[in-house]
Amino acid sequence: MRPIGRVSQPQTTQTVLSLGLDVHKKFVSVTVYRDNCRQSKAHVQTSELESYILGLQRKYSQYELQAAYEAGFCGFSLQRHMEQLSVSTIVVNPADIPTTDKQRTTKNDRTDSDKIARALSVGALRGIWVPDEDLEGDRELVRLRFKLLADLKSIKSGVKMRLFKHGIVIPDELDTPTWSKAFRSWLDQQKFPSASSQIAFAEMLAELDHRKDRYTNHLKRLNELAASP
Repeated sequence: MRPIGRVSQPQTTQTVLSLGLDVHKKFVSVTVYRDNCRQSKAHVQTSELESYILGLQRKYSQYELQAAYEAGFCGFSLQRHMEQLSVSTIVVNPADIPTTDKQRTTKNDRTDSDKIARALSVGALRGIWVPDEDLEGDRELVRLRFKLLADLKSIKSGVKMRLFKHGIVIPDELDTPTWSKAFRSWLDQQKFPSASSQIAFAEMLAELDHRKDRYTNHLKRLNELAASP
């Protein structure tokens, strides 16, 4: 007969350690929750964050680490780095983080990381979709168009303001929203009252041509991207 005694229980699943991260350029504020209770808070230099995480993994070796931080200036690089450290990490919309009235009026790094960790520990957070690095790069390429277009519009506005400042009137047939080759040729022919003013205007036109070339070349890249799988 088998001796009477305590029946062995099946091994329980790993317990989860929840980390709330409030990310800044030079440091990260970290709040740690275990079993829905706050365990620690720390301000960690960005360069030392990996060592801090490895220390937590050694200290809580029986725990599975999960983390969350607000979507912001650091993008998804931190999420990818944390995943490489075997920390399941989500990026959350700041508006989706449960916040009390007191936290709204006493907003600081410590309360931000604390509310993220608390919400994560009770399963109250849902991460946004994180694109892979190739798709993120494609998005950056597309968004760059708006920056280059704004730069081009800015220098065009500057050219017209310089003409207006010196009393040079643009002919009605050339003063159109779309700058024609005829208008660009007309700009080259304008004379200013001093040599310095003439040089300054010539430099503006050179900058105009440079920005136009950059924008045109960028549109070619976007057309290539649009034609790709």
